[in-house]
Order: sequence, then C-alpha cells, then structure tokens
Amino acid sequence: ELDGASVRVMGRVVWNSVEECRLAIEYHGARLEVDTGLLQERLDCRLGGLLQCIGELDVERGEGRGKLVLRARVSRNVDGLDVDLYDRCLKIRREFEAERGL
Repeated sequence: ELDGASVRVMGRVVWNSVEECRLAIEYHGARLEVDTGLLQERLDCRLGGLLQCIGELDVERGEGRGKLVLRARVSRNVDGLDVDLYDRCLKIRREFEAERGL
C-alpha cells in the first residue's frame, strides 16, 4: 500500500501549473504528479529541470482507478547532479541494506 508512504523522488519536470500548485516529473519512463501546495517557498524549477522532492504519496480517487500524487513537503532543484552516478550509488546502498536486512 503506497497511500500515505513517505518517499523521496527525483525526476525531470515535464509540466508545471503554478496556478494549480501541481507539476509532473519523469524518471526512467515513470511519471508522477506532484502537489506543491504545502511548500513554503517559491519552487525553483523549469521544464526539463531536475527536481528532487520529499513528501507523502496520496491516492486521489476519481473516475476509474485512483491516481498517485506526491504531496511535497520539501523540494529542491538538483540540476547538475550526475544522474548515472546517483543511480549507481543508490543501487549499492540498496544491496548493502538488503544484505543486512535493513
């Protein structure tokens, strides 16, 4: 169950609606909508920019099945991050935690 889970996500901004306090990010072909309404400061992002967010996942119920939305509490621009190195480090960390049952 992902509803209510706290997560950190990263992706490239593919659309942004300042009026609706919503944007969408994509990473490795997966897309996630982000609600930016809880953020205290103006969000520093542009289309195509790399963004990292921490928040809670929420399943918005509507017509048909629910849509997964991240309610961002913290967000930062991470343009310039070496994404390949980040992915390799994340893989090593997950392997380390799996070996130790963390």
